[in-house]
Amino acid sequence: TPPTRPTTSSISITMLPRSILIRSANIVSAKHRSQSLFRASASLRCFSSLSPINPATAEEKHTENGVPSALSSTSELSTKETLERIVSLSHEEMKLIGLSAATLGMTSSVTLLLPYLSGQVIDAALVAVSNPDSASFDTVPVALGLFGLTALAGRGVYIRSLLLTKAANRIVSRLRRQLFASTLAQDMMFFDLTRPGDILSRLSADAQLVQAAVTTQAVSALRGIIMSAGSAFMLFSTSTSLAVVSLATLPPVLLAARSFGRSLRDRQTEVQRLHADATAIAEEITTGIRTVKQFGAERHEVDRYSEAVIKAHGEAIDAGKAQAAFDGAVHVAANGAVLCVLGYGGTMVLSGDITAGELTGFLMYSLLMAGNISSLSSTYAETMKSIAAAGRVFQVVDRVPLIPPTFNATSMIADDAAARNYDDTDEANMSRDSCSVQ
Repeated sequence: TPPTRPTTSSISITMLPRSILIRSANIVSAKHRSQSLFRASASLRCFSSLSPINPATAEEKHTENGVPSALSSTSELSTKETLERIVSLSHEEMKLIGLSAATLGMTSSVTLLLPYLSGQVIDAALVAVSNPDSASFDTVPVALGLFGLTALAGRGVYIRSLLLTKAANRIVSRLRRQLFASTLAQDMMFFDLTRPGDILSRLSADAQLVQAAVTTQAVSALRGIIMSAGSAFMLFSTSTSLAVVSLATLPPVLLAARSFGRSLRDRQTEVQRLHADATAIAEEITTGIRTVKQFGAERHEVDRYSEAVIKAHGEAIDAGKAQAAFDGAVHVAANGAVLCVLGYGGTMVLSGDITAGELTGFLMYSLLMAGNISSLSSTYAETMKSIAAAGRVFQVVDRVPLIPPTFNATSMIADDAAARNYDDTDEANMSRDSCSVQ
């Protein structure tokens, strides 16, 4: 009878080839090493989620998701102090910002002049219609002249946008270099307690929000103030009673804006922190992607990151709802004032107190002021977001390392003027061909 084939259980290990035995041993060893690393990382993660033992310490008062923050020793700046720090940061770009603000004199003057001229044109046209024997009135040359003024104002807007873009990019570049240098100057405890994703969030999103506070938002606020003040002056010049009706909604709006700004700043700080947590989770997963692949934990990590992103976006939506409600209330108040002017102004035209052209100009000034007040509310909300982001950036910049660094972070920041004077000649002088090797 033929010999029976041995079963798998009866095969001796000595019967296997030597290469298979060595490969199997390596696989088992690698599996044990990966399991040990996974347990160690899980233990460290659990250890990092523990709260401090002493609840009275200042470290626990400044914890984020149960993890002690390395920035707890840094005092939180007030809104005024934060704005002062942002202004001092943009000291070198004040000339560009000042020139862009100077263009408001031309653009605002033209914009404020158009409603008055439009009213005069309407009155002149009505007079020409009521008196056919009078000299003919041609509106085409007047319209062309007003268009020329508008084109001049558009040129000013172009110059302002160009200067602000240049200043904003310089500010955010210097802020990011200063923040990165201050980060590298910190001690190891800072890096042990601060996630890399949080650091990257401050370098990218927070720094980008800060530069707008002293460039586009500052000039937009100045433009809104100038236009609102100019429109109010022209309203009172036309009719005092109508102006009082038009401005009756301003005090409630200003009081609501004050309380809304404080709430929005706190909400935006929380939104920025949650986005930083999501970035930190993504950085953690991509760094340990080998361990994730070995244990088939892709779905778990996707769920973990999705949960963090959904939480951050939910908080951002809640903040957006509050801002939308405030913007809607301001819009209703501003346009309600315009409608009151229309109703009351119509009776004044019928009684002969003002002309139809004056009412038209008054309505245009009312709409102009309403639009600028709405713009100021949006600018105020964006400024609160910038202040919240600046507070996160200055937390790192102001932190004093427990161990003195080997370099001065301030001195590492190159002077922008020297950087702007750098040209191709300097690069050629430092090239390899121009250097002699001894």
